[in-house]
Amino acid sequence: MQSSSRRMAFATPAVLRTSSLHAQPLREAASSYPQRNNEAVQTRRNKSPCMLFNFGNLWSSKEPDTPQKWNWSIGYSYLAHPEKNTGEDAFFVEGNAIGVFDGVSGAFETRGVDPRLYSQTLAANTREFVRELGAQNVVKAAYQAAATNEQIGASTACVVGMDRYARLFGINLGDSGVRIVRGNKLVFRTKEQQHFFNCPYQLGTDSEDALAMGQNVQQKLQAGDWVIVATDGLYDNMSDTDIVAMAAHASDATELADSLGERAAVRAVDKQFVSPFMQAAMQAGVKWEGGKADDITVVVARVEDDESLLSTSLLSTLAEA
Repeated sequence: MQSSSRRMAFATPAVLRTSSLHAQPLREAASSYPQRNNEAVQTRRNKSPCMLFNFGNLWSSKEPDTPQKWNWSIGYSYLAHPEKNTGEDAFFVEGNAIGVFDGVSGAFETRGVDPRLYSQTLAANTREFVRELGAQNVVKAAYQAAATNEQIGASTACVVGMDRYARLFGINLGDSGVRIVRGNKLVFRTKEQQHFFNCPYQLGTDSEDALAMGQNVQQKLQAGDWVIVATDGLYDNMSDTDIVAMAAHASDATELADSLGERAAVRAVDKQFVSPFMQAAMQAGVKWEGGKADDITVVVARVEDDESLLSTSLLSTLAEA
């Protein structure tokens, strides 16, 4: 199966660049990463009034009575482990809401369980609840999705949503995470949550972890900000400094998502590269050399103050194992 990175983004505010839905070959070692399919649907943004999340005292100034129409342009890279045709990562995009979920394999595979199903179901359920509740209630949607997921398995979870005032809110449980880049500066990052090295907090069967244990995300965004939501396949192979440098030179969300995914894939199979995962292993007293091969899911949103942008709706789908 030829490797490729598929994504959706907008070349101009009102025109969908449909060519971005077609597979494009990756470069260098990234070509060893199998590509997974996605359902991609474009819909007009819901014009009905939104319910606003209660931020307490986070916002010091009174918001305007007539909110600006803040939207996201979206790009993504969705790559499986280089030794697999498919992986355990899942993601969704629904308007101004994003979620990534890193399914846990290992013990579940020995029990005859497909470890992909839990994370994929979590992504699908969260997207459905976002459709009902709105992007500004993405945390509530994730809670309801976790409560209704009857699959056996486990997964990390990271969801964010932006409201009509460009306020970002969400929650992260585990070692996926969010980065916000403004210009050439990192203005926010989530912190990895692990019980011990390489054992992240996770939802699911036999897990005592809960979404309420996750780190809350509450940030005010500006036009031009990059919001990067990704699984550990990116962060284990790309430092924050590298991510910021690439974001500072990117022209659109598609370009940045592709560049991050491709660079992480190359480094993941480089045994000479001193990766963030290798550095963390050394601190934990674990021997490891090079990058860390894994599923890589990167969803990039660029904040736009243009109400004419079309809404993006994406849901990862399972390929044959």
